[in-house]
Parts: sequence; structure tokens; C-alpha cells
Amino acid sequence: MSSSETIFSKIIAGDVPALILYEDDETMAFLDHNPVTKGHCLVVPKKAVDHIDECDEDLYKHIFATAHKVSKLLKVRLHPERIALIVHGYEVPHAHVHVVPVYHHGDVGFPKRPDKVVPRRELEKILDALLGKADK
Repeated sequence: MSSSETIFSKIIAGDVPALILYEDDETMAFLDHNPVTKGHCLVVPKKAVDHIDECDEDLYKHIFATAHKVSKLLKVRLHPERIALIVHGYEVPHAHVHVVPVYHHGDVGFPKRPDKVVPRRELEKILDALLGKADK
């Protein structure tokens, strides 16, 4: 299935029903049909883009502006302790942000981290590679 033929593109086209919470010219937010918590929404760009980091800067900003609007609405109406924004990009090959109300610690978890602390020297090498500096 190409990114132009995803379940999200079908929802955007109106070919698959969805419970739409918000929509504008560039984005749509709808309730997730398999929610992590009550009110879990997805924010998607209407333009078919596989990975969120492939969006141009304006679309990227707009997606997160929509996520911000949805987050505020969820907080006012559903009263969660926090809102989690999750971008992992494996379920559907169409960029999306999960906006998840968190009612209790543990509703949404971060992957278990290894018990080892990475030595600073290794972290410095990673930083150098990210900044384009030559190996020391």
C-alpha cells in the first residue's frame, strides 16, 4: 500500500468514516478507533507524506499547531493530568501524531531504557558526528 492509499488518505477523502474532531485545509484530527486512553486522537496532514520528518517546514509546524489545538481541547473537556504527543511512524505509512490524554502515570510509557549509562566520551562522539565534526 503506498502512502497515497492508506487508511488515513481514505478517511481524508471521506471514503472511510471517522469521528472528526478538527479539520482545516492542511490537517485533520480524529478519534483513534483503538485508543490507548479516552480521547486518544490522531492528527494527520491531508497531503500524503510517509514520515513526519519528510514534511516541509510549514506543514510540520501546522501539524503540531493542530496537535496543540487538539491538546488544549482534550485538557479542557476531559481533564487528563497530561497530554502525550507520540510520533513513532510504524503503524500507517502516512505521517501522524498521536495526541493521548494521560489520566494516570503509566497510561503511556517510554520504552524501557538499558541500565547502562553511556560514557560521556561516547556521547561526545555522537555529538561530533551530528555536528559534522571530524573524528578526534
